[in-house]
Amino acid sequence: MALGIHIAYSYTYGANNLYRSPTQYHGNGEVNMSEKSLSKNIKKDHKEIPFVVWLWAMGLGFLSYLVARVALYTAPHPFHWASGAVGAVLGFFVGWLWYRWKGDVI
Repeated sequence: MALGIHIAYSYTYGANNLYRSPTQYHGNGEVNMSEKSLSKNIKKDHKEIPFVVWLWAMGLGFLSYLVARVALYTAPHPFHWASGAVGAVLGFFVGWLWYRWKGDVI
């Protein structure tokens, strides 16, 4: 019933509002100011970090931690964590190179 009234309204007044919500548009088809300001704040190019980059960063970070743990057995524990952090940063960049070269794994 409401759809019939809405279609009759749009044909009667000449506004092509068949698929437009009355709260978002004026009767003449013009967008409300609040909707205009909302559309400007939305980012169109929202990109996330690909899975392969996370995989390389975590994998290389963990592997470098394990290698440092074995190689630096007598060294203090912060050296192991530092080598894991360096490996994770290196893995981050290797992951981006892999993503640019072969694409994502998923």
